[in-house]
Amino acid sequence: MKKLRSCKKHIKSFKVPEGYIPIYVGKKRKRYVIPLKYLSRSPLKVLLEQSDDDFGEKIRGPILLPCSIKLFNEAIKHIKEEEKESTKHGNNNLQGSLRGVNVPRTPYP
Repeated sequence: MKKLRSCKKHIKSFKVPEGYIPIYVGKKRKRYVIPLKYLSRSPLKVLLEQSDDDFGEKIRGPILLPCSIKLFNEAIKHIKEEEKESTKHGNNNLQGSLRGVNVPRTPYP
């Protein structure tokens, strides 16, 4: 019975809240759950385009980003900072960019 509870708890951890999407990053494919709206932001668009170049345009399963975890975290941090600034100034139309974020090509798929 204890195993069953543990298994159910593990399955619940894979559920994704509405409006969010799971993304797997780096060689070890670390799992992140991010707001769906982040996919339209420039920092992640660049990383997704790189993923298209590395894996092809057809996605057959989860989104995989071949970048480093550090780079992904920088992109997310950049998006959050832009959102905070935009909210502060009353601007909800965020375009975003990768100013100051270096996006190196990764040698692994």
